[in-house]
Amino acid sequence: MLETNTTRPGFQEYAEGLRDVLTGSDPARATLAIEDLEITDEPHAAQFARARTWLGAKYRGRAIEGVFSTSAVPVDIVVALRDELWPGKPISIAGGSSVGAPGLHAQPFGRGFDGAVAATRSMFPRTRRIVFVGGASYGDVMGQQALEPLRRTASASGLAVETLEGLSLTELEQRVSTLPPDAVVFFSVVNRDRTGTRFRPRDVLDLLAASANRPIFGFATTYLRHGIVGGDLVDLREVGRACAEQMQQLLATGRARPPTDLGSRLAFDHDQLRRWGVRESHLPSGADVLFRPPTLWQSHREEVLAGLAASLLQSAFIGWLFVESRKRRRAEDRLHALSRSLMRAQEGERARLSRELHDDVNQRLALLAIGFDAFASGGDLADSMRERARALAEESRRLGSDLHGLARRLRPPQLDSSGLPSALRALGAQVQAASLIEIEVATRDWPGELPADVAIVFYRVAQEALHNVVKHSRATRARVALHGSRRLLVLDVHDDGLGIEQPREGLGLVGMRERLALLGGHLHLSAPSGEGTHVVAHVPLPLRLLPPEETEEPADVPPARPAR
Repeated sequence: MLETNTTRPGFQEYAEGLRDVLTGSDPARATLAIEDLEITDEPHAAQFARARTWLGAKYRGRAIEGVFSTSAVPVDIVVALRDELWPGKPISIAGGSSVGAPGLHAQPFGRGFDGAVAATRSMFPRTRRIVFVGGASYGDVMGQQALEPLRRTASASGLAVETLEGLSLTELEQRVSTLPPDAVVFFSVVNRDRTGTRFRPRDVLDLLAASANRPIFGFATTYLRHGIVGGDLVDLREVGRACAEQMQQLLATGRARPPTDLGSRLAFDHDQLRRWGVRESHLPSGADVLFRPPTLWQSHREEVLAGLAASLLQSAFIGWLFVESRKRRRAEDRLHALSRSLMRAQEGERARLSRELHDDVNQRLALLAIGFDAFASGGDLADSMRERARALAEESRRLGSDLHGLARRLRPPQLDSSGLPSALRALGAQVQAASLIEIEVATRDWPGELPADVAIVFYRVAQEALHNVVKHSRATRARVALHGSRRLLVLDVHDDGLGIEQPREGLGLVGMRERLALLGGHLHLSAPSGEGTHVVAHVPLPLRLLPPEETEEPADVPPARPAR
């Protein structure tokens, strides 16, 4: 394989295409030797003599089946070396046009001047000139050959072609950074500059693209992602494959097939289009836009599908939880309705027992006491019998008094006649009389009338709290406070007793909490040691109560219940 600059990326892609076909997946099938012929400005005869000397020393006597060359190497030198070293062997020339020497077979590939010039006019309508970077002064033989066809194509579209020839790399960079606004750059190849320094063309393009103030077009796919906007591009790897297939047929049959029609394609870099503000709608018809960022679906399809599946499962689970929550709330509301009914039944039974004790049993005991008194007043009784009758009368009166107190505890009559504050004052007086603990009852902003359910719940809470004060606190004073606001009804019982480090949740406290819960309320208990016990009952407004006669089950969606 003969080439003038084996380091350039375009040649590397061409060589890879050769290897794709010649060696396939087995590198031992064929050996591809690559030689770098540095072409200078000296006469071909001198260049041929120098190449013949070192190639002859390397390859004379070795079995060579065919020769590949690029059109960058002069055809007469390729033929002379073949005739001198490998006589009669076929030669495949990449990029060459029809050649007349026997055994020479060209595989041309076009530089897309028509498509590139049309794309320039479509994408940048203000363009009036094309600045060509390449040609003989940069070691670009193929670019020099293409310059005149480019000028003809550009002229037909009303564009002029200018060249930046004979510059050092620094000078070339400075020129492309100060181009007029009506110019675009066509980059071919820069193998060396005016100073003779050799470069990889793609490295030069990277440098120029970073400095250029106007867009750069190219001619090969190897320049994509290195600063060109795009262009009518040839795939040099495909060129290598076509040359290798041509050589294989020559070696197998002795006849060459017609050259493969290797067209170029309009292709553009998405990032460079954005850099220069070009909309895709301004591209020529049929152009490809490459390196467009993948969509979420394209780049993370598995993750998206997994996420969707997880979302569906989660939605199904949430739906199931919602249904179960509705069932639970309905069950809770049925339970609350049952508890309210039981509480009403219990209070109703207490009220009935209270009336029975007060109106019946207590009256009968009073009559019994009167009877014993009358019996004791009889004149014909012995003194012992008279004293016995008087004792029984007194015991009947004490029993009646006890039953009267029990009746009041079962259902204080003040709740129905005078309201909750009056009932609590009566309760405080009873506790104070029985325990010698000073009980104060105070009200502030309390509604005049409350439903019986609320009044009895607050009364029972106060009753249990004062019972605990007497039994556990060793207090001398206790205060029962009632106050209300637009949002809450509050019962506050506070004593000056010993308090408890960790109050136990006995049946009394559990009963208070359950009663308040039926009204949507809650109980707060604090009993720091040495600071007394503080019991606060809250019931939110508006009140959540069933009508007294309601017997139906609660609705499916109950009102919101305050957190407890």
